[in-house]
Amino acid sequence: MSKKTENREAEAKTEIREASKRKNTDVMYLGPTIPGALKKGTVYKDGVLPERAVDCITEFPAMKILFVEVDDKKLAEAMNNLNKRSALSAIYEQTAKKF
Repeated sequence: MSKKTENREAEAKTEIREASKRKNTDVMYLGPTIPGALKKGTVYKDGVLPERAVDCITEFPAMKILFVEVDDKKLAEAMNNLNKRSALSAIYEQTAKKF
């Protein structure tokens, strides 16, 4: 891996970590279980994600939408979208294939 690519990856990881800390809202992961990284239905306090989750998001940024604020309305809407053809369900499927 080139130095330039390593720097971009490190910057992306830092940005993801900082964004998750700023949110200060609990989030639930609605994506597929990724062994050793993420488990479907896990709630992350204040949106702080483990290092392995950050690695997955860095590798596949679209999966960020699978982390939904634990808010009755938003969570219910996201869960409904998973059960029908939607951008969320498409990203779910792509994440399952990728990992």
